[in-house]
Formats: sequence, structure tokens, C-alpha cells
Amino acid sequence: MPIFRRPTPGAAPIPHFRGVATNLTFLKAIIGRSKFRDNSYTTRFIDSTP
Repeated sequence: MPIFRRPTPGAAPIPHFRGVATNLTFLKAIIGRSKFRDNSYTTRFIDSTP
């Protein structure tokens, strides 16, 4: 059972982030790359892929 607590007085407010609502276009582009499909990518894949 979750425990719900009241915010501590004087605590920092909850941050709200703005930006891209979804990264589906980015993910579709990655999946479309041949290195991704044939499983020959490395941990540098994102950095080295234009």
C-alpha cells in the first residue's frame, strides 16, 4: 500500500519539464538503420550515427 505524504513546507517545487512530447520519430529512425537491424551496433551508435 503506497504511503502518501504532504509536501514539506519550504520544500522545492516539483519541476516541470518542457520539450519534445515524444521521441517516436527518433526511435523510428534508429530502428530503420541497418546497423540496428543486423545487431552490429555499439554503445557509440547514437553518437556516431548522423
